[in-house]
Amino acid sequence: MKEGGIAAVADTVIAGWLTADFREREPVVTANMKAMMLAHPRRGYLALLQGAVDARPACAAAADQEPTLVIAGRHDMSTTVAAGELIRSKHPRRQHDDHGCRTYFNVEQPHAFTDRWSAS
Repeated sequence: MKEGGIAAVADTVIAGWLTADFREREPVVTANMKAMMLAHPRRGYLALLQGAVDARPACAAAADQEPTLVIAGRHDMSTTVAAGELIRSKHPRRQHDDHGCRTYFNVEQPHAFTDRWSAS
């Protein structure tokens, strides 16, 4: 990403966020997500990524105190179903939800996401 900025990785990142089926079926939504990503300055995007990594231990510790829904997608490369189940198995107050998406379950299946989230 040093050369070419966010544009150099945008298509790869979007492919990690959304399934191929969704990207083909919803090209406007996909293009809007890519445009959103490209609108961020490189430095801000890198800080966002670092923040996500830094927040994981704090989020995990907080989740131990309250019932928590672990959302993992069958096609998600960052939180796999196996990873979601591992997290859930170590913390009895967590539930695990497997869906047929990648990272953005709320974009690919907004109604299912809303129904699941409101049922938690």
